[in-house]
Amino acid sequence: MEKTNIHKEEPITVLSKDLTSEDIKLYVESQAIQDNPRVKSIHHAYVQNSKIAHKLATCWEIHDEHKKEFHHYELEIFHFKKFSKKGWEYDCKYRIDNLDLLYKIHDFLDIIRNEKIDVAVFRNTIILDEREYRRLKEIEQKGPQVDDVLEDPQSYVELIRSGGVKLLKDSLRSSITERAPEELQQMFGEMTLNELKQLHSMSGISQLKNVLKIWDENRTNDSEEFWQRLFESNSWVISQIFSAPAVLLCEKAYVGGKRFDNKGGNIADFLYVNQLTSNALIVEIKTPTKKLMGNEYRNTFILSSELSGGTNQVLNYKNSIITNFNALVSDEYELIRFHTFDPKCVLIIGNYKDEIGDDIGKRKAFELARANSKAVDVITFDELFEKIQTMLRLLEGI
Repeated sequence: MEKTNIHKEEPITVLSKDLTSEDIKLYVESQAIQDNPRVKSIHHAYVQNSKIAHKLATCWEIHDEHKKEFHHYELEIFHFKKFSKKGWEYDCKYRIDNLDLLYKIHDFLDIIRNEKIDVAVFRNTIILDEREYRRLKEIEQKGPQVDDVLEDPQSYVELIRSGGVKLLKDSLRSSITERAPEELQQMFGEMTLNELKQLHSMSGISQLKNVLKIWDENRTNDSEEFWQRLFESNSWVISQIFSAPAVLLCEKAYVGGKRFDNKGGNIADFLYVNQLTSNALIVEIKTPTKKLMGNEYRNTFILSSELSGGTNQVLNYKNSIITNFNALVSDEYELIRFHTFDPKCVLIIGNYKDEIGDDIGKRKAFELARANSKAVDVITFDELFEKIQTMLRLLEGI
């Protein structure tokens, strides 16, 4: 196994203070070729470039001096600091002589950036949070369930019970890569109909519970981007709103509306389509913290500005997609992926229980307004996730 080293060198003064950033690049390149004749190609990029400090990332293509062919890459990061009297000085230099380490660091940062914190797998490395790690250790103590999961169909069910569908997924992911498709097909073919039904049911239950857990922990999350990402990853959740079968066609969908100067334009949060008729379904989301009702007015309550504004927003998207339909779709009719036969509009906003609860006045005003909103279906976040809770009860037989 190739050893990975990260080297850090001590500061040394190397250049005159009169040299530019381009001069520094040329110097580094000339020194590399002089010090190591195996360097055949050099790529530079400044990751920081200011008047008094430079960070220069340099990738060397190293060739085998005997075979005269490519051998490996090396990455060096030079940090130069400028002093008024001494000139440019190395503050430090890092060298990574196995880029696989760099790839792992990149994947790790991507995991953190995208908040994939439960279980993450990259380049044969698995990152678990503490809760999932304890589950895995429990399974390991019970016996060879993980090792034998592809040998015994019943072990799928046991693994889901013990550690959740995520651990099953990770075990499968690492094992499937080592097996031929024919072998996997035979394995699943040996499972009985009842075992397959049980596996499917438990996988669905785990997925429902995971989404409900996210909802319970984020009821007061006011980040629209957070909810956008959640529904992108679990598009089936919004599909439960519609009476007809619906599938996600596009998130952040452009529905027309740009001016002649290429400015403006309307972007709907989600564009679903009826799975049978291909008719468009437009979904706009806000957050659970947005208000549903406004102030009391003559023995009733008015709608909040967030609710009325969101309603007008999605209606504007509907008008835009109908008006600009011919410009949005292909000229080839058979390639058209959706139609706009009076598209259904949905606005997901607010939390009914937290805001309205048992207040009869607000409840009456909200339901009257919603019942008379023929063009836009308004559904609250807690109503949406209550649908998911109902599905979970049905699967669990409660």
